[in-house]
Order: sequence, then C-alpha cells, then structure tokens
Amino acid sequence: MQKRYNVAMTEEMERRLEGERKKHALDSIPETIRFILSEYLAKG
Repeated sequence: MQKRYNVAMTEEMERRLEGERKKHALDSIPETIRFILSEYLAKG
C-alpha cells in the first residue's frame, strides 16, 4: 500500500533535486525523492 505526501520546498531545494534527477536519469522529482530516501535509509 502506497501513501502520498505533499511537500513544500524552497526554490533552492527544487534546483538541487532537479540536478539529482538529471544526474541519475530519473523521470520525475517524486522518483528522485524516493531514490534519495532509499539510499539514505539503506546506509542507516
């Protein structure tokens, strides 16, 4: 079961996420956020 969350962010954060999206050839910002969170949680 998936849950949805709405997130407010600054323009700076949006630019940084867009950079990560392009770097990893991901399709969308939500996919980029999932990618970053899964990497972060895997390290913990």
